[in-house]
Amino acid sequence: MSIVGLSSIQGFVTRLPLNVQQRGLPLFATSLADVEPLVVASGYSQAIEMTTALEEAVDMALEALPRSALDKIDLAVVSVSSLYDGNAKPSDVVPTVLQAAPGIQNLIGCTNGGFISSLANLDYKPESPACRPIEREGVPGVTVTFMILPDVSVSVSA
Repeated sequence: MSIVGLSSIQGFVTRLPLNVQQRGLPLFATSLADVEPLVVASGYSQAIEMTTALEEAVDMALEALPRSALDKIDLAVVSVSSLYDGNAKPSDVVPTVLQAAPGIQNLIGCTNGGFISSLANLDYKPESPACRPIEREGVPGVTVTFMILPDVSVSVSA
């Protein structure tokens, strides 16, 4: 488990089309069939109590992930409002998130005065959007984004 700042993300993508290869650009993975899809899921909460907000945001993000991916979250990005009152302890953030989503391999986070997130459309239909954007400013809140990054090496450092 690594926590703190993002140092590097390196990974493999699919083999580029022949016309791109002819331009001398680098090649990566062998074929599209060899690459698992990357998955990004987010959640948010405006609960008044920070720990409750963290738990709600994590639950929302987990709900949007495939069940098979819950134990292999490569990267979690957590953003917590700086507007929580004195009862909220920053030292509670990491343990709360890791308890709610123990499959996290790497975690980075920050505080904010506002947040941007999205609400997943779990009843997705091709004619409707996959998610609805959420933006809030000047209110307490938490956002959590989970990423499944197959064939990607994530390294975080202080």
